[in-house]
Amino acid sequence: MRATFLFHFVKKTAFIMFLLSFFTNYAVSAYVRGCDEMRFCRDNFRKERTWTLDSGSAQVSNKAFTAQLFEDGEDADLQLKITFLLEKTIRVQFLPTNNESFQRFKYSEETIVFDQNSLNTYKKFNYKKYDTRIEISTENRKIEVNFNPFKLHVEDERGSKLDMNGDNLLFFEHHGQKVPSETVEGYTDLIKNGATAVGLDFAFGSEKVRLIGFDEKNDVMNLQDTDEPVRISTMDGYPNYGKVPMVYGHSPDEMIALFWANPSDTFYQVSTTSNHKKIRIVSEGGYLDVFVFCGEFHDIIQDYTGITGRIKMPAMWTLGYHQCKYGYETQDEVEEVMKKLEEIDFPYDSIWIDIDHLKGHAPFVVNFEKFPDIPRMIEKLAKEDRYLVRINDPHLPTWNDHRQYQEAKKYGYFIKNPDNTDFVGECWPGAVSYPDYKNPATQKWWGSQYAYEADIVNNPNGENVYFWNDMNEPSVYNILDGKLPKDCLHYDGMEDRELHNMYALYSNKASFLGLEERAPHDRQFLFSRSFGPGTQRYAFTWSADCWALWDWFRNTLAIQSNVGMEGISLFGHDLGGFSYDTTAELMTRWMQVGAFMYTWYRNHADSFSAHREPYVFPPEDCARMLKVTRMRYQLVPFIYTSVYIIHRTGLPYVQPLFTLWQDVDEYHDNMEEFVLGESILMCPVLYEGATSINLVKPPGEWYAYPTGEKMIAGEIEVDMDSIPLYLRAGKIIPTFSGSGRNMEDTVKFPLTLFVAVDENGRAEGDLYFDDGKTQNYTLGQFIRRRFIYENQTIKMLRWVNEKTTGVDFQLRNNSITKLVVFGESEKAVVKEVNIQLNDVDGLDTFKDGTEEKEKDKMMIYIIIAVVMCVVLIVVSVVVIVKSKKENQNNNVSYETIN
Repeated sequence: MRATFLFHFVKKTAFIMFLLSFFTNYAVSAYVRGCDEMRFCRDNFRKERTWTLDSGSAQVSNKAFTAQLFEDGEDADLQLKITFLLEKTIRVQFLPTNNESFQRFKYSEETIVFDQNSLNTYKKFNYKKYDTRIEISTENRKIEVNFNPFKLHVEDERGSKLDMNGDNLLFFEHHGQKVPSETVEGYTDLIKNGATAVGLDFAFGSEKVRLIGFDEKNDVMNLQDTDEPVRISTMDGYPNYGKVPMVYGHSPDEMIALFWANPSDTFYQVSTTSNHKKIRIVSEGGYLDVFVFCGEFHDIIQDYTGITGRIKMPAMWTLGYHQCKYGYETQDEVEEVMKKLEEIDFPYDSIWIDIDHLKGHAPFVVNFEKFPDIPRMIEKLAKEDRYLVRINDPHLPTWNDHRQYQEAKKYGYFIKNPDNTDFVGECWPGAVSYPDYKNPATQKWWGSQYAYEADIVNNPNGENVYFWNDMNEPSVYNILDGKLPKDCLHYDGMEDRELHNMYALYSNKASFLGLEERAPHDRQFLFSRSFGPGTQRYAFTWSADCWALWDWFRNTLAIQSNVGMEGISLFGHDLGGFSYDTTAELMTRWMQVGAFMYTWYRNHADSFSAHREPYVFPPEDCARMLKVTRMRYQLVPFIYTSVYIIHRTGLPYVQPLFTLWQDVDEYHDNMEEFVLGESILMCPVLYEGATSINLVKPPGEWYAYPTGEKMIAGEIEVDMDSIPLYLRAGKIIPTFSGSGRNMEDTVKFPLTLFVAVDENGRAEGDLYFDDGKTQNYTLGQFIRRRFIYENQTIKMLRWVNEKTTGVDFQLRNNSITKLVVFGESEKAVVKEVNIQLNDVDGLDTFKDGTEEKEKDKMMIYIIIAVVMCVVLIVVSVVVIVKSKKENQNNNVSYETIN
């Protein structure tokens, strides 16, 4: 007993000493500045100004409203521009009309974030001019522009409201005012471009409104009032690394959102008045560009992802179980983990290896002393239809023998100091430089490093090998805030100050395009620590350095929901928490949540934490982890279909209660129950030692999954085997009837439909399948089925635009062999059936509302094809005529010469 106590005491002491050592060695990087320590925020955050709009300059041209603004009675060289986009979006821009002495970053022109067609296709609007204001409107949204004082008021058809500049805090520093350099903790910021900041204040509607979003947070679902401004910048000084500057105002009476389109260092502050929630936002550079999204939640997320992009369909294996640990120090240790997982028949689809496998912790160079035969491990995994995911940080060590560093230095591909020398910072390998991914040439070069044949000696690769972009904020240990100095230069001389939060996205694009180029027919997998708007186009991501604490575990639910509302839906958390030792109870509860709620499901921990592979826990706990993971694999048809909906519409897999039942006030604060795929209610056990939980029952009937008992609101007893899940009446979800060793095995099982009938004895649900591996789904190689259950009979329909010939893949040939029906009796009723998914002869069809868009898209393709054919014919005719003339001329010339 005493020995055990001493062991744990020594271990915990060592961990604490490690933390102290880490933060002592990198004290500068751990120091994160606040608003009062940076001029752009300190001087502007609370400063009021007097703005007016010159009504005489107001005009409408090309479906855009513009007018000039005055500050303190003088022309501010600033133009207001308002446009209406997509279905329910208003864009408000403030544009300098003077020639600035430096280059601002034109964020909205970056195609890796913004769909240019959506941005530049304006909608018609109505325009009314009054003595003191102008009203611009469409059938479902309007914006009022007040002249003096200048204010903006947005309102939609449902009465949701957003005011701008109500507190006169608008500002735009664009006259080149010089400001003194700033020195903090030994770091000097020269601020060579002078004052460049922008800012604006907003007020959301009613007294009951709550705000949600604005970045990845680890406290509560809704944003709280703060005494000081909160910083939004991707940096290693924080324990989480995702920043999406989008915020929703929500209450029973309203739903409205704003997107602050600015990737520079930003602060915000929330405050509450008697009838408003206010938020003040200030950014160090860039433009003042605001998107306001109106309507219900599904309207907002569709418009937002219509602008910033939607996910590509992931490979199906990525939805399986992933095993990782920082601290798998040798190949033998990794292979032992694989062996032990197989011994307990634990399903898994990939093994991940952290920086332990890299020589000197440097990207692209395997440590063959510790991992002597990685090709053998890659081959073993491939034979088992499994994958290897390798960490790959962006920094390159300044070593003479590091090929990628030497090449990047030779070609000028690194981030520069103000004097145009390569910036050198510190990270895992020691002295490092950072690729300038904004440079298209750097992107192409970086992507080429992922080619199978790029470096088979130092960097073994394979068709089942994918990558994990870590530390890509990027992390700089020896610099203030743990990030690049603000005056570092990117491609075309752009300061990091202007675009810092874009670095990870550039790195992800470079990596993703490289993976696509090496295997263009396959779907790619990329994993990123840092994320922001647009990340969903290229990578999965996660909350990174969460702790093995019950508070952190509970907070993962709100984070999962919040980031989905910001377009980041392929997301998860380290099961059990990344840092510190977990317990069997916490690990079990975490996996019970993650198996159903997280679209990405990985077991991971830091090097100082005890191992937490399922087999290290007591047999009864390991059995629970095995059970819940098998349940996840069985649920993949439902999860995959939900992911397809994300791909098509942006609608996230996880939603809070209030996005579905907005009129219920208490749901706007509920961060312990969430709905998955609009069909499954998750009410997890979130507290240590819990023997009961309190259920909040949404409208309608709900049935316990997978047993079928009717849900009753109030307190219920729970034990360690309890996983409170409820299927919504009126819904059908598809599942596999069993689970195998991995995803490839699991898809061979026939399907079971779980049917929860409503008060009319009816239910319906959808199924989407493709081959789960290739890009063929983009060519129409998929199936979509709708199931309708009524009068105790199941009926299958196919999507009206689905291809019925030339489509062949394994899952299309699957069948449904069982129905499990809830609501026809006190418990589930099991019915044997035999429905072949590929039996489409005589099937009725269904529509989902996207057919016209698909038709329009197809018409565009046809028109383009016709135009290309016409052009080709014209060019051919011209070439033939020209050729004949040349021949005639040659003949004449020949005749003349003779």
